[in-house]
Amino acid sequence: MVLIPIFAARNSYFARFHANQGLVLFLFYACYSVLTRIITNILNLALGFIPFVPGMISAALQFIGIIFFVLMILGIANAASGKVKELPFIGRIRLLK
Repeated sequence: MVLIPIFAARNSYFARFHANQGLVLFLFYACYSVLTRIITNILNLALGFIPFVPGMISAALQFIGIIFFVLMILGIANAASGKVKELPFIGRIRLLK
């Protein structure tokens, strides 16, 4: 969904703003996903003999993933309603000029 506004409306500030927000959110989620898998695998190896500890930590990490979903919905709602409003936490990061 990030590429559509970049190619469809290259000169539109609105489209580039929301494409940037989507790209930043995607990159943060990709990093989060990789780190979560690494941490979960390490915990399973190190603490796998205690049945509930890796599962609880993994569940907590997955719960944090809900934040990315909420940010995505917030960004889609802002774009659909025509608002140029930064996302919380990551909105000030600019990758696209």
